[in-house]
Amino acid sequence: MEKKKFLMRGIICLIVLALMIMPLYARRRTTSTSTPTPNAPAATPTTPAASTPTPPQQTGTVVTLYQHCDYGGYSAGFGAGSYNLSALQSAGVLNDDVSSVRVTAGYQVTLYADDNYGGSTLTLTGDASCLVNNGFNDLMSSVRIQVASASENPPAPPPLTESRLTDFINNHILYEGGSPTTYTSDFRVFVQLEGGDAFLTNMLNKYPNTVLDITSSYTGAAASSGGNTWYSKSFWDSSPDRRVPTLMHEYVHHLDNGSGAQAYYNAASSTPSMQWDSYAMTNPAEYIACGFEWVVRNDPYDANETKRERLKRMDPNFYYYLIRDFIPNKMYKVQ
Repeated sequence: MEKKKFLMRGIICLIVLALMIMPLYARRRTTSTSTPTPNAPAATPTTPAASTPTPPQQTGTVVTLYQHCDYGGYSAGFGAGSYNLSALQSAGVLNDDVSSVRVTAGYQVTLYADDNYGGSTLTLTGDASCLVNNGFNDLMSSVRIQVASASENPPAPPPLTESRLTDFINNHILYEGGSPTTYTSDFRVFVQLEGGDAFLTNMLNKYPNTVLDITSSYTGAAASSGGNTWYSKSFWDSSPDRRVPTLMHEYVHHLDNGSGAQAYYNAASSTPSMQWDSYAMTNPAEYIACGFEWVVRNDPYDANETKRERLKRMDPNFYYYLIRDFIPNKMYKVQ
């Protein structure tokens, strides 16, 4: 009897074991006979990424000011913006105490001799290892930093209203022995290049009774003083190609005395390789007037280059000051 019970327990265990094995066997057959998906990519083993150092965070500094020449002494970095004396001092820069500057490519910095962006200026588009060479050592009291203009040429002149040109010719120009309207085409080109309506507004606001007198009583070429201009009649008649550039030059004198270009003039005075024109080196007033005429008029200098090209090649900082600051903000803008 006991043998029968033992046998029955064995049979039951075998049945249970068989019921447990059969599903596993069925799943194994299903998996082994399945068809892989066509063109399925092979699995790529995952490799732990190599440790990469975290790059330094961008600080925004595009201009660094240094106390001494050759980037010595204390220094302070600045991003694009305007910084008066108080802001500079908060960053650790003392008044009249900067001697060298580093400028990130694509930016320009304008240094001002006075607080709140006044006085003479120096505009840099690249590093300056010693501002002694630029005539601006230990002079800075405020600064403006901005993205450099993409243009390498001066801006286009503002528009000129024909009725305003006619009024200027009829009421402010004298031509000995004839009518100035005979030379309207010359005057139109001159006024347009000088700043169009903006120039007429600035000139007549400053000198409402201005007169251009083309007369034989003046024996030089041309001269300006107190809002009036004297032009030699013989020079006018004999040199028609010089009429426009000469007028452009003389009328700059009425609107600007060259004080803003003092630093550029000083730098060129001490560096012969920067002296693009001997007459321009007479004084800052002639320097700015010649520079404006050379850049805007752009007459040939010689067979190899124009006047604009020569000035840009020999004194690039002054060139960029002209096209990015003086011309658009002084000559081509109503003051």
